[in-house]
Amino acid sequence: MYQIKIISLNNCPYSMAVEELLKNIKNKIIQRVTIHTKNNYKTNKINTFPQIYIKNKNKTMLLGGYSDIKEIYDILSNHNNLDQIIKYLKKKYSHFDRKILLRIIKIFY
Repeated sequence: MYQIKIISLNNCPYSMAVEELLKNIKNKIIQRVTIHTKNNYKTNKINTFPQIYIKNKNKTMLLGGYSDIKEIYDILSNHNNLDQIIKYLKKKYSHFDRKILLRIIKIFY
């Protein structure tokens, strides 16, 4: 089963905004970090917060931060054609295969 993992920085307005945006998603994990522990979560791929991942038991793949998730929501809200949505997501996440893109759509839709 796929789920969304959010690494959220306490008192960060973008972290609070993404938690609000994703409040209706059932398959999610929120891991809150403090200003004192945030450096433990910075990577060469992302060093800002929030950090949002799609994960299953074998893999964890970075989706991005607040603006990336907001962009996914906007495309899902403004399009109802699955092929158009996949085409858009494929541009943004060219390293993800079709199965992962469909899982993202299923989780967020």
